[in-house]
Amino acid sequence: MKLLKKATTLFLALGMTAGMTAGFAACGGDKGGDNNSVDTGAAKGEQVTLAEWATAVTNTLTVDNVTINTFEDMHMEEVWDDGEHMVYEGTTNGVIKLAKNILYKKSSGTGTVNGVSATEFSERYEYVEENMYYRWSRESADSEWEYRETPYFAGMFDGTAGEIVFGEMDAQFLIALYDSLEYDESTGEYSVLIEDEYDPFVLKCKIVDDKFYTVTKRFEDTAETSPSEFGYIEYKHVFVDYGTTSVRLPNEEEEEDSGKDESSEEGKTSSSVSVWQPAAMTEEEWKAAFDATFSASNLLINGNVTMVAMGVNASGTEKVAFEGDKLYWEQNTTTGVYKGYLGVAYDASCGYEVPYEWNWNSDTSSWDCEYAEGGLVDIEDVFMCLTCETYIDALYYAHDNAVYNSEKGCYVIDLAPWLSELMSGSTVTGTLEITFANGLVSKIKGASEDEPFEGFTVIEEYEYVFTYGNASVGELPAVTV
Repeated sequence: MKLLKKATTLFLALGMTAGMTAGFAACGGDKGGDNNSVDTGAAKGEQVTLAEWATAVTNTLTVDNVTINTFEDMHMEEVWDDGEHMVYEGTTNGVIKLAKNILYKKSSGTGTVNGVSATEFSERYEYVEENMYYRWSRESADSEWEYRETPYFAGMFDGTAGEIVFGEMDAQFLIALYDSLEYDESTGEYSVLIEDEYDPFVLKCKIVDDKFYTVTKRFEDTAETSPSEFGYIEYKHVFVDYGTTSVRLPNEEEEEDSGKDESSEEGKTSSSVSVWQPAAMTEEEWKAAFDATFSASNLLINGNVTMVAMGVNASGTEKVAFEGDKLYWEQNTTTGVYKGYLGVAYDASCGYEVPYEWNWNSDTSSWDCEYAEGGLVDIEDVFMCLTCETYIDALYYAHDNAVYNSEKGCYVIDLAPWLSELMSGSTVTGTLEITFANGLVSKIKGASEDEPFEGFTVIEEYEYVFTYGNASVGELPAVTV
């Protein structure tokens, strides 16, 4: 039972870090995670037609303003190889609040590991704006908030309830379940067994007013089917306050205490809010961030670029994916689509792997292949594939030329004086913005104008977003040399 084993591991980690034999200290209380006297989903659901079921699925998956009361119940047993019998029990209550592009989640629980009590607490905010993801979290009601920010990519909080509650179950999948649902007339609850290779579970739900009222997932194994580990874990979500939920970020607590009515339009937090920004970096931290970026072995860069020269506008998008010993780049602009690969492949003529370069030939709709003169792929190739010059190497030494903008959370470099120092006779003007996250470069944004000789002007605008650890190049094209 893969999922239950994961839950057990988390529970064990909780106990061991707190000191099982010494007992556990309870975390301080806070009304945000208190589920006393809240809706537990006891009301009866409605029986619906297929069309009404589909409407409820769509309404709930896409809702961006709702409060969800959460309840978890677990009883898990394991029999270890040495014969020791471990028993884990626990309950966790919490709340999830979703208000457009802001998510608040808080939970607290109690449990036992072979009769020894344990407690847990977690609280976090997630916030998305302009392709950036911000998060505040803490593991104690009395501790300081831990803050981080990264460029946004698919799989992070997307502003809707769908992924939060249903995970990988999309609308098409959920709607197709209708013919398999069983309806309990006494409770108004639908149920269906979701077959899964590792973690089959029973999905239960109630519909009220064209929306989901409750969603419950129950995973269960018996000693007969899984002799070494058995038990159950149940997750229940109860949807309330559709369209009337408001959330304040941690840095807005002073506003919350100022006497504003949270239910009023003035008191609500919308997508336009201020967020905490990291403090300005020292020169050592600046260089360390570039060192870490230059050492990356898995890097994805997505960009938007515009270059205007001699009346020709070459605007569009760029992508560079670097994964170990191979690289893929693509430029999709108004002047055409250009793409290529760098990597190593087996050379039958010499009997070992050698570096190759592939470039897409739009005339023949095929890949042109040749030996790569630059040798093995490295991080320098990543930046050489970008259309617009980002001066990435020189930026390592540019700390003293950069001014920290606390409102944007980035450094800004005035290109004219900086490039004049680097390149005698430079006529480039404009600005360059560099954003860092988690000790790495996370975004480079530039706007510049240059007149390399009289009557010839080049205007460039570009924005590159860096993410680490999620790049996938895929299979290299065939060798045709």
